[in-house]
Amino acid sequence: MTKEKVVSVINKLRDLPSSSLIVKGILETIENPQSSMEDLNKIISKDQALTAKILRLVNSAFYGFPKKINTLTQASVILGFNTIKSLCMSILAYDVFKKQNRDFQGYFYGIWEHALGVATCSKYLASQKLPSLKEECFIAGLLHDIGILIIEQFFYSDFLDALILADYEGTSLYNAEKAKYEVNHCTVGEILAHSWNIPDNLKDCISHHHELEKANNFDLVAIVHTADILCKLKKIGGCGDERNVKFKDIHPMAKKYLNLNDNNYIPLLLSLDSEIVESDGLYKIMFGEKPTQANFNKKENSERKKVLIIDDSSSVRDIVRNVISTEGYRLIEAENGQEGINILKHTKPDLILLDIVMPEMDGFKVLENLKSNPETKDIPVVMLTVKTQKEAVEKAVNLGCNAYIAKPFISSTLMKKINEMTK
Repeated sequence: MTKEKVVSVINKLRDLPSSSLIVKGILETIENPQSSMEDLNKIISKDQALTAKILRLVNSAFYGFPKKINTLTQASVILGFNTIKSLCMSILAYDVFKKQNRDFQGYFYGIWEHALGVATCSKYLASQKLPSLKEECFIAGLLHDIGILIIEQFFYSDFLDALILADYEGTSLYNAEKAKYEVNHCTVGEILAHSWNIPDNLKDCISHHHELEKANNFDLVAIVHTADILCKLKKIGGCGDERNVKFKDIHPMAKKYLNLNDNNYIPLLLSLDSEIVESDGLYKIMFGEKPTQANFNKKENSERKKVLIIDDSSSVRDIVRNVISTEGYRLIEAENGQEGINILKHTKPDLILLDIVMPEMDGFKVLENLKSNPETKDIPVVMLTVKTQKEAVEKAVNLGCNAYIAKPFISSTLMKKINEMTK
């Protein structure tokens, strides 16, 4: 994943099919700094679905206006051009990226769920600290991780590999991206923000919500940065690295600005519960119902090849699920050796991925059990483990494993091995 490839992908987003002429018109209007609210309203009004979404949002409890708003003109007068433009941009981004014709779910909906959580939490924090920034913080929160969306949609294997490294190192996706690639989701988001002529204050938040010391709009960026961490602590949506996030990850400058410390952040987290309920409602208003993974499966479960993973790390199981779903495999999960053996009494997978270091029964004992049982001895077993010492590899091979992959693994390497062994 290079900056050149990212720029190429973002440029192609302009080349939408003819069936998306309204979307193209809206994007061109948004990108033109000379455009007026009247220009945008004329194009939005040609798309009944988009118009309905904006009016439903404006009339929702989130804004709480006493009288019903019936037209885009009314909405734009009350909310302002920039807010309508940014809401429109967010809805379009969701719709455009959703139509990339993938047969697997990935992290797309989790990213947007997290974005809406951050948006509502940012608005809440702003209402306590700087009420004049409430609407601006909402929009900034909604768009802050748009770079992750680009990477997840168009560079999926790179996204997964960064996530694997983040899990292995116990760090954030942002740090893993910086360690592996020329660009990270902040720089990718900045490129898109520049391409779409997103206002400078929002661009600043997209670019610097992990580097507050570089922000030009500190109040806005500090609030969204803090909301981002709080939502990860609350496990609101996300892209898989939230397990590694701690309160200490909130930037010291943001803690000082919002007067946060180890003693008062828990009550703040609890007070956000009502905001989270609100964000769930907003998701349905803006984007509709979230589909389940079943909607993405090309084949019925009975027709799909099955992979059993026996690993005590839920994050590794989640990542593997998303890796193998790209090629239609079905994942069966066991969080320890004994559970894996019990599962094998009822189903026969096409392949087993086996960790070594686990509670109750380690991978060596599981492997020995599998290879001594006539019912399971012919199932291919791939060891997927952090243990890379020569003695561990030799022991696994002597017990009958068919392949050995070290963590942190590369998603394409794992997928290639699974395909080879399940032909």
